Amino acid sequence: MTYANYSEADTRAKLIDPKLHDAGWNENRIKREYVISLGRILNNDGSRTSPKRADYVLFYPDIQGHIIAVVEAKKASEDPYKGLEQAKRYAKTLDAPFAYSTNGLKIVEYDFLTKQSNEFSEFPEPENLWERYVKRRGLDEAIKRSEKNPLEVPYYIRDKKPRYYQDVAVRRALEEILLGRKRLLLTMATGSGKTYVAFQIAWKLRKSNFLKKILYPSSHHL
Repeated sequence: MTYANYSEADTRAKLIDPKLHDAGWNENRIKREYVISLGRILNNDGSRTSPKRADYVLFYPDIQGHIIAVVEAKKASEDPYKGLEQAKRYAKTLDAPFAYSTNGLKIVEYDFLTKQSNEFSEFPEPENLWERYVKRRGLDEAIKRSEKNPLEVPYYIRDKKPRYYQDVAVRRALEEILLGRKRLLLTMATGSGKTYVAFQIAWKLRKSNFLKKILYPSSHHL
């Protein structure tokens, strides 16, 4: 079968989406056209540069969990390596441990934990990717000892979902707590959701039973 005439949309629908689904990435683990930035403001009239969007962002255990990978799509006729640097830039911004670029036939992976690239014909399964991340971050032994993993507890979502930088703050804080750190400091700008982030950290620690009691002082109504 020839794929020379496939557009990027064809490639996504007929090649990339089926491969993601076959690997276990169901629709509750995928966000398409994920907005990373609305674009830089150019002048006083509010006009902006084009927004930055990742073709696919993958979450674990689902979209109420943490960002685990970014996937950049290329046409079937293009070299998948052409999209790898952009996938890496977006993954770095989102603090995703894995970046992928694919033309639906070949899949190129960059692992930020090992700093290595590899080529595959299929996507890794969600559990496999999560296990690699946990092990290479040195979290596997800590999780075994505690028998609890607050990272796998879904966010408490009532009227809003975490922005990507809030997810980064929550995940990094939980990683350090799992590794035994007793004191942490998060430096965040005014209006960036400090109260929200602190609450989500406390929520995940409590719902996982990692901690039984948490003192949560706040000047805001929750």
